[in-house]
Amino acid sequence: MRFLSSHALLLALLFIPCAASGKTVRIASFNVLQGVGSVGGTQYNAVKSILFRVDADLVAFQELTPSDASNWLALAAELGYGHTAEGTTSPLSGPRKVGYYSRWPILSTFQVKSTPPANEITRPPFRAVIDVDATQSPLVLWTVHHKASSGANNEFRRAIEGMRTVQNMDAYLLANPTHDEYVVLGDFNDDVAQSQTDQFTSLPSGLPGSYLLCTDVVYPVPYRVFPEDTYEIAGNGMTMLGATHEDSAAMNTFISGGRFDYIFVSPAIQNSPLGVPMTEVYNSNRDDGAGGLPKTGLPLAAGTSSTASDHFLLFADIQMANLSTGFSASFRLPVLLPPETRAARLLPRPGAIP
Repeated sequence: MRFLSSHALLLALLFIPCAASGKTVRIASFNVLQGVGSVGGTQYNAVKSILFRVDADLVAFQELTPSDASNWLALAAELGYGHTAEGTTSPLSGPRKVGYYSRWPILSTFQVKSTPPANEITRPPFRAVIDVDATQSPLVLWTVHHKASSGANNEFRRAIEGMRTVQNMDAYLLANPTHDEYVVLGDFNDDVAQSQTDQFTSLPSGLPGSYLLCTDVVYPVPYRVFPEDTYEIAGNGMTMLGATHEDSAAMNTFISGGRFDYIFVSPAIQNSPLGVPMTEVYNSNRDDGAGGLPKTGLPLAAGTSSTASDHFLLFADIQMANLSTGFSASFRLPVLLPPETRAARLLPRPGAIP
C-alpha cells in the first residue's frame, strides 16, 4: 500500500469541500396580556417560568405597555437576555406595543408605519435584524400584533396592516438579497379556520374617525384566507408552520379557543437540508416532561399558562446555516467556501417602506 506524505496529506485536506452545518435557533412568540406584570408578582413569575422552561434564543412579544417597560426589562435581565428592543405605540394603538428579547446582538430595528398623512396601522409591525453567532447571514424577524376583534372594519384593518408588512419585507429583502433566513411571527388576530370576508370593494363602515388610507390602496382588497394568503407571498414566499400542543392535535393559541398566533418562515428555513422547523404551542396543562420539544428544567404547574396570559406561547426550532471548516480543531487549516446560490427577490409593491 502506498502512503501519502504528511505534506501531500495537508495539501489534500486543503481542497476538501467545506460542509455547512446547522445551528439550531429557538424562536418564540408571546402575547403577554398588557405586559408581564409587577416584578415578583403572580403573572410576572408565571411568564418567567414559561420563558425559562421554553428557553428560546429569541422572543417576540406582543401587548407590551409603556407602564410595564421597567418590569419587562427586569425580566430580561433575570433570564439572561442581554439584548432587547421595544417598538413604540401609535395614534391608533393605545398603550400597546411589541418588542424582542435576544441572546445575540440586535443589528438594527425598524417600525412599519403609515406614510403621512395616512393613518392605517394600529400596532406598528417591528423588524429586527439579529446577529446570530457564527451563521452565514443574520436572522431577520418581523413581529406583528394586528388589529383585534371580529367585524368587517377590523378585518379590513388587518388586511391593510398585512399588506404594509409584506411591502416592507419585499423592500428589505430586495435591498439585502443575502438575508434569506427570515421569519414573521406574532398575534395576527384571525383564525384561518374561521369564517372570513373574501375581499373588500370599498371602505367598510365602523372605522375610527382618524383612520386614513394611503392613496396607493387599490380595490378590491383581498382578505380570505388571512393571514396565510397574505404572508405566503412575502419575499420569496413563506410557509405558515403548523404547531400543536404537546402530544395533541390542538392548535389553538388563544387559551379560551382560536388560533391567532402564527410563525411564518422563509424558503431557506423551511427547505433547509439541515432540518425542517419543529414547532409547539406551549401549554403547561400538557407539560409532562416527556413529550414535545426539549425544554429546560422541570414541568410547570398546570395553571401556569393561564396565569401568565390569555395566549399560549408559540415556539419553533429552526436550522440556520453555520460555517464549518469540516476539520478537527487541531488542524486549523484555511478553506475556500463555495459561493452561495441565492434566489432572486420579488420586486417591492407600491409604497414599500425601506
